[in-house]
Amino acid sequence: MTKLGPASTVHRLTHLANIWRNQYQSASPRLLRQAWGLVLFCTLWLMVLMPVFPQESYYWLYGKHPALSYLDHPPMIGWLLTLSTSILGDGALGLRAPTALSALGVTWIGMDLMRRMGGSIRAQTLWVLFSIAAPAFAMTHFLMLPDGPLVFFWTATIYALWRARETSSLTWWVAAGAAAGGTLLSKYSAAFLLPGGLLILIFDPMMRRQLRRPGPWIALILASLCFVPVLIWNEQHDWISFSFQTASRYENAHIRAHWLIQFVAGQLVLLLPLLIIAWAGVPWMLARLKARSAKALWLASFFLPLFGFMLVNSVAMHVKINWVLPAYVTLGLAVCLWLDRCRIDRSKPRLFRAMIVLSLVLAASAILAPLIDIVPQTGNINWTGWPRIAQRAEHWEEVLDRENGVEGDIFFFCENDRDSSQLARNLFLHVPEWSRTEIVSGQNVFGLDGIEFNEWGNVEHAAGEDAIFVLTNPDKRQHAVEQARHLFREIRRAERFEIHRLGWTVVTAEIYTCKGYTGP
Repeated sequence: MTKLGPASTVHRLTHLANIWRNQYQSASPRLLRQAWGLVLFCTLWLMVLMPVFPQESYYWLYGKHPALSYLDHPPMIGWLLTLSTSILGDGALGLRAPTALSALGVTWIGMDLMRRMGGSIRAQTLWVLFSIAAPAFAMTHFLMLPDGPLVFFWTATIYALWRARETSSLTWWVAAGAAAGGTLLSKYSAAFLLPGGLLILIFDPMMRRQLRRPGPWIALILASLCFVPVLIWNEQHDWISFSFQTASRYENAHIRAHWLIQFVAGQLVLLLPLLIIAWAGVPWMLARLKARSAKALWLASFFLPLFGFMLVNSVAMHVKINWVLPAYVTLGLAVCLWLDRCRIDRSKPRLFRAMIVLSLVLAASAILAPLIDIVPQTGNINWTGWPRIAQRAEHWEEVLDRENGVEGDIFFFCENDRDSSQLARNLFLHVPEWSRTEIVSGQNVFGLDGIEFNEWGNVEHAAGEDAIFVLTNPDKRQHAVEQARHLFREIRRAERFEIHRLGWTVVTAEIYTCKGYTGP
C-alpha cells in the first residue's frame, strides 16, 4: 500500500508540475482547457459551499433596498443583487452569481487581451491559472463584494480601449464609455481609470491621433452620464458619500509605520504565487517602457496610479488590502507576458516548477476552504450558526409580544452592522413567521454611525419601544450589554446557547429582551 505522507505528497505535486511543464513547453491547447476546467470547478465549489460572510449579507441588504446610490458605495452591487436574487433566490447561488460571472468574465477578457497583445497559449494558460490561484483574483470568484463588478468593468474598459486602438471603431469607443460607466457605478476607486486613460492618450501615438475623432469624447460623455444616478442621490443626501470617502477618512490620518507594514504584507499574500517571479519581471517592464513599448505603457498606466496612491496613503491611514485589486489585472497580464517572452521554464526550471506547484496547491486549497465553517469564531466577524440564532431571536420576540399583550413595536439590533446584516438576512430566509416590516438595526441604536442602517433600521422614532438584542461571542463583548442597559428601562438575558460543529463550540450567542428604549 502506498503511504500518503508529506514526502509522498510533495513528490506527487512535483511529478504533476513536471507533466504540466512539458505541456506548457509544447504550448498545448489541452493545457489551456485544463486550466479553464480547474477555474470553473473551483468557482462553482466556492460560491455554493462557502459560508456567507457578514460583508456579503450587508450587500444583500443593498439588493433589498434598491436605490440610486448608497452612503459607502455606488449602486452597481445593489442593482445586480436585486436582479440575481429575484431570478435565482436569496441563497448562495442568487447571492454570488454576479460576482462569479464577473470573475469568469475578467478571466476570459484578460485572456483575449493577452492574445491580442501577442501572448501565446502559454501566457494565456498562466493567466487563467493565476485567476484562481492568486488570492487577489480568487476572492472575486465567490465573495459578493463591490470588487467583483469593479474588476470586471475595469478590465472590460481596458479591453475596449485596446480594441478601439486596433480598429479606430466608434463602436469600441462606445463600449469603452459604457464599461467605464459601469466601473464608476461599482466603486469610487474607478476614478483611477482617468489617469490611466490620460497616460495612454498622451503617450501612445495611435491613441493620441484619435483625439481628433469623436470616439474618445463620446466615451467620456457616456461614462459621465452613467454616473448621474450617484450624483443625484448625493445631491439629495448633502453629498454624504463624497465626504465619507474623503474628509471622514483623512480627518484622523497620521503617520504610523504599522499601517504601511500591514498594507505591504497584505499585498504580498494577495499576490502569491505571482510573487515568486514577479520581482524578476520589473527590469523587463522598465526596459520595455524605456523602449516606448505601447503594451508596457498600457499595463503600467492602469497599475501604477492606483497602486502608488494606495501605497502613499498607507503611511497615514488604514488601507484595506482589496482596494488595490483592479490594478492587479494589468500587473498579472504583464507577468504572464514576461514569462512568455523570457521562457523562464527553460532558463530557471526550478523556479518555474516551484511557481507551478504553489499555484496548484493554492487552487486545490479551494476544496478545503468551506471547512472554515467549523473554525471557532471569537471576534466580531461571524459567519456560522446564523439560521439558529435568527430562529431563537424570533422566538423571544414572540415571547415579548405575549408579555406585552400586543403584537408589533419590537425591533431587533446587534452591536455592529456585520452581525445586524447576518441577522436580517437569516430572519428573512429561515423564519417564515417574520414580518418583513420588522426593523433590524445596528450600532445606530447606541448612537454610533450605522452606515446604511441609519436608513434601513432607523431608530429615531423608536423611543418607548421594546427590542431583541442579539450578541455573538458575548464573553468578550460585555461592554455592549452595559451600554445597552443605559438605553432601555429594563434589559435581561433571555438565553445563552452555543453553536457546535464536529463536537466543538464555534460560536456562542446570547439573546436579551429589552424594554422601553430611551433613545441613543
